[in-house]
Amino acid sequence: MSIFSRRSFSHIPVLLYHSVSDDVLDERLTMDIISFKHQMNIIKKWGFKPITIEDYEKYRINRNRSMHKKVLITFDDGFEDNYTNAFPILSNNNFPAVVFLITGLINEKATWLENHPQLSEKKMLTWEQIKKMKKGNIAFGSHAVNHTNLSFLNRKELIIELGSSKEIIEKELNCRVSSLSYPFSAHSSPVIEIARKCGYTVAFAVDSGDNTAFRLNRTKCNGPESRFIFLLKLLGWYTFFINLKKRLIIRNVKSN
Repeated sequence: MSIFSRRSFSHIPVLLYHSVSDDVLDERLTMDIISFKHQMNIIKKWGFKPITIEDYEKYRINRNRSMHKKVLITFDDGFEDNYTNAFPILSNNNFPAVVFLITGLINEKATWLENHPQLSEKKMLTWEQIKKMKKGNIAFGSHAVNHTNLSFLNRKELIIELGSSKEIIEKELNCRVSSLSYPFSAHSSPVIEIARKCGYTVAFAVDSGDNTAFRLNRTKCNGPESRFIFLLKLLGWYTFFINLKKRLIIRNVKSN
């Protein structure tokens, strides 16, 4: 039996996207449209099943349920191209996803990227676009109010960033918001404590957590990627592969 025929890891892989656009100003944040479409086709062709954030939480609680070939698709920031470019592709495949919104920048520009003038001009989603996406099986979570490093804030500031963003989304979309994505993946014990008190039940980082409820790992998908690398991400083996590769390189350097 092929090692790729079934995944032995106990966690559902979570993919992280940001911008989907042919205007690739920074490959760390952007995937071109053809590459994104190609990855969604791979998901479908290889029989993987994207699930909703609600189902993801259920699978985490009930580990007896089969997690085989399940995957969660997420987007950080809420760029307008999530609606214009990614949403049609997701809809055509009937794939759910979750977008983490910066509520203070709805219908604004990516001002937190001020050190990158071209990127800072990128448009963000409007509430009208968000509501249309919600009708198309796209869920929404919080990415705080201002996309700031939460680990630098005091308790009062954290309550505003995490509590207010949650309340705004719930009010605008008339739905419960239980998921959070840490801006810059930055979190600490006080951040997690406030997140719990604000009513979140899961929170995501980027390859920096232990996969407990408030330190859930995600794997970045950005720039052009080979089919092999993307399949490793879908199978939940990518981090293992990268760590193994690093160890082999170090061993080779030492031996020389």
